[in-house]
Amino acid sequence: MNFPANIDSLDIDLFWSLCNKAYEFWCFQKALETNERKDDLLVDPWLRPALTTINDALIDHTLLQIAKLHDPPTSRTRNGIVRDNLSIAFIASKSWPEPFQQQINEIKSGLDHSAAHLTDARRWLLAHNDRETLRKNLTLGECDPSTYEIYFEYLQRFVNVLDSATGGAGVRPFVQISGHDMAGLISTLIRGRQD
Repeated sequence: MNFPANIDSLDIDLFWSLCNKAYEFWCFQKALETNERKDDLLVDPWLRPALTTINDALIDHTLLQIAKLHDPPTSRTRNGIVRDNLSIAFIASKSWPEPFQQQINEIKSGLDHSAAHLTDARRWLLAHNDRETLRKNLTLGECDPSTYEIYFEYLQRFVNVLDSATGGAGVRPFVQISGHDMAGLISTLIRGRQD
């Protein structure tokens, strides 16, 4: 398969890894949020702050991973050097053969729309401790949980199209491992609370 200029199979593999990392963090956070035993743990005065901190860190990291996927194609260093960002915009900016270019652009539009609420969260809370945002106690980046389901469906379609465009079978699923670890973590916390 001929790749567009300035992109190769290593870039595609690394991009998939970045997408999968965002998916993994989201699955881990979702597994905590939806765990049937979570409410039992939240009544404990020691475990409640610990679980809240873990949940907040997972949310922040998930949002940051998604936001980084939406970086511009390039960034300029302080020395004026232009560096490529391995992002959705970078991938979409390449000249892919049709029908892949059209599919990539359409899916990118859906991804951008689904992640639009994250722009302010990254700018004012994840990358900086913006005083005004903090003083007003603004909640940025919050959305309906189904937004993430939709976002990761788009992201999966995006990497599948890239897989097809680079000579693959057109199916490159994300791997979910850590979501299963949350049940073990919660069981460990419950056993610790009982000791």
